[in-house]
Amino acid sequence: MVAADDHPAQQQGAVPPLVVGIEKPGAFIDHAAAIAEFLSPGDVLHMDDTYIRAQIAPGKPGADPYGKDEFFDRKFIYKTSTDNVLVVTMPRMSGQPYGEKDCESLDQYPTLAKSLAVLDDIQARLYKDAVIPVALAHSAAALPLGTGTRVLEDLARQALSV
Repeated sequence: MVAADDHPAQQQGAVPPLVVGIEKPGAFIDHAAAIAEFLSPGDVLHMDDTYIRAQIAPGKPGADPYGKDEFFDRKFIYKTSTDNVLVVTMPRMSGQPYGEKDCESLDQYPTLAKSLAVLDDIQARLYKDAVIPVALAHSAAALPLGTGTRVLEDLARQALSV
């Protein structure tokens, strides 16, 4: 396995890209909201498989680690500088995300601190726990309520020949 500091891209002087997934509603968001009062701004909760299985997503004994087939890597709960709580998924720099002895090591996430700093910088007040890229994506993809209703009604009438 290649250590994060010895990753081929870093050996050539390249900086790894900041890639982060932001969780939407679900069990992890519910859990983050339940523990938010116990976190201070800037706190990061690294959720290993034991924690996830005990607190969020119970699994069958002997089951594969949580998310092995569904997620590209590990989830973290982050309390921003403005007390918003985000659940983010960060990619590891090397190795497999599950099943290795060191897969839970924070050393495998060298872009974590920089990614969280960027998330702090791009917070938005449009809605709870919003960040600008997600808010922009929602506004670009969403239909206004009145217009959306009319468009969907017209499409349904055409499809049903009414």
